[in-house]
Amino acid sequence: MNDDVFKKVRIKISLMTLVLLAVFLFLLIGAFNLYLEFSNRHSAVVVLRELVENNGFMRKPRSRGESSDSHSSHLFTLAQDTRSVLWLRLALSGYRNFCTMRLESDGSIRKIINPFYDPLDLIDETELVKTIFAQNKPSGFVQDYLWRLEPRGDGFLLAMIDRSAELQQQRRFGIVSVLLYLFNLLVAFVFARIFSAWSVMPLREAFTRQKQFVADAGHELKTPIAVIGANIDVLEKEIPQNKWLEYIKAENVRMGQLVKGLLYLAQNDIGRFEYTVFPFDLAAASAYAVLPFESIAFEQGKTLNISIPHTKIPVEGDESKIKQAIIILMDNALKNSEKGAVISVTVGQGGGKGFVQVHNTGRGIKEEDMEKIFNRFYRVDTSRDRKTGGYGLGLSIAQSIAEVHHGKITVESEEGKYAQFTFSIPLSFPRHR
Repeated sequence: MNDDVFKKVRIKISLMTLVLLAVFLFLLIGAFNLYLEFSNRHSAVVVLRELVENNGFMRKPRSRGESSDSHSSHLFTLAQDTRSVLWLRLALSGYRNFCTMRLESDGSIRKIINPFYDPLDLIDETELVKTIFAQNKPSGFVQDYLWRLEPRGDGFLLAMIDRSAELQQQRRFGIVSVLLYLFNLLVAFVFARIFSAWSVMPLREAFTRQKQFVADAGHELKTPIAVIGANIDVLEKEIPQNKWLEYIKAENVRMGQLVKGLLYLAQNDIGRFEYTVFPFDLAAASAYAVLPFESIAFEQGKTLNISIPHTKIPVEGDESKIKQAIIILMDNALKNSEKGAVISVTVGQGGGKGFVQVHNTGRGIKEEDMEKIFNRFYRVDTSRDRKTGGYGLGLSIAQSIAEVHHGKITVESEEGKYAQFTFSIPLSFPRHR
């Protein structure tokens, strides 16, 4: 049970680390990809604006006495001669594969000022222009082409930039980003597991020392409690029917029960408690544990219904501890039900397991308390502690007995109506632990 607690702590630490890192990397990589897209798009828009402002030519720095148009024509000629877009883009930073043309008022091509210089661009310019002109707006994005349409005289000036290469690069970068993102999460998961194991080591050691202390202290307390009980018996013979002695005796018995429960849980936690595993009849053991409660239920004005088969239910385990778990469930049902309640006990087998089901009508259990009732010293109704005499250890002990036998205790409840506990263990006790 304690190993499960530390596993949950490690899982929570690992998940928290992964979630924080995943969110950070997602925001970082996402922001970088968005910046790359907006930056490239802004650069393309700037180039389009320059093309429109310069009547379809790219404006570049020029030497003294050289006109802008002649310089742009020179660059276009260079592009046509080299036939190499890749090295031209490296040589002229920001230079793009663009096309400019003059259109008639009806959208037909009057003159191509600068065609696309990339020889790999096998497009139908006429169909592309028709698609752009049909949109009837000054700018936009069609396929992989960013365009801008400006009125010029009795026609239009159309400038287009082919963004297919950079969009493909962005897609590749996006794929690489996702792969790096997943790889980093995988590496982070491995380190988180290692870190979580290292981080819980001090907690595990402190918890082990605490359990050791409780086990040792509980063992030492058994002797003075026994001595007090023996002295009370002697005093009762000397001073019979003394209410103060009765109070002392009752509290000493309560203290003995508390120490006994603590000692069992502590020894079980550190592996000191030894179970005696033998085959036995679960039906007979259940009857032995349940039948003494008939008189208690009658005195409390409650109805006890018992359904135990006459045939044997052969199981393997520590019979005395199984009886103790059943007694705890019966005691819990009686303590948490009012006068007139019905308590039903059903014993049976199925699915390779033997089970004991204890059902009682009454206040039930709130949904928020369902997972807490097995915690040590937890009590749903603290106002009844003195009346019922419980310390909140019973269900913890019953659960530990079930877990040692590789079984479990499940609970079902509806507030204000009923509560039902089912104790189940395998018919055969697993030998590997």
